[in-house]
Amino acid sequence: MNEMEEFSMKAMQEYCDKLSEDGKKLSVYWKAEEEDGDLWVLIDDEEINDPSPIELDILRVVEFALGYGNKRDSYLTEGTVIYDPDKKCFFGTDNYCLPKWSEVECSVDICFPRGLWFNSITISVSGERDCNIEVSVSMFITHAKIPKSFELVRSLNEEQLAKVFSEKLSITENYYRISESIDIPKTSFKVIDSLQCYTIKKLTYEYRKFETREMYIPITENPNS
Repeated sequence: MNEMEEFSMKAMQEYCDKLSEDGKKLSVYWKAEEEDGDLWVLIDDEEINDPSPIELDILRVVEFALGYGNKRDSYLTEGTVIYDPDKKCFFGTDNYCLPKWSEVECSVDICFPRGLWFNSITISVSGERDCNIEVSVSMFITHAKIPKSFELVRSLNEEQLAKVFSEKLSITENYYRISESIDIPKTSFKVIDSLQCYTIKKLTYEYRKFETREMYIPITENPNS
């Protein structure tokens, strides 16, 4: 059975038409950001706090038409549709976006004493626009404790990386946030005098681009009519 057929379109149409005949404006508003979001029925722009069964059906029909389904937690979306009694439909706009990713070039070295042994280094970078960039540097080493020489230089590397990353991202116009983990095997480090260094050349960040689509949601027994 088509999911739309689970709802009584005739009953919904009669309900919507009756409100229109009484001079009421019936609309559905939705807003979702990542894992937080919902839809609401409004009458004359006032939210219905305890929707009736038929109003719940209207919400389900609109949610079905929006088409986000189990992907809604990855969208940003906000919009409103208003019932048109002449066309027997809800119409309006959906303003939405999906997270997108891009890269920004940078050139910054992370260095350790030449004789320091490890299997790999992981750099974790996180932050949002207008917030501080946080950087943590961790070492993976098999069958041994983390040496004190690593602890001594870790904070210096974290401060230097955070400074450079913040400067680069702050002038990146569409930067929204970053959550990146960079794994660097020891074999990728190059020996320079008394140090072993690796050059980080780029960062991957998240940006957002909003788009608008027109919504037309018929409330008829045959949605194609």
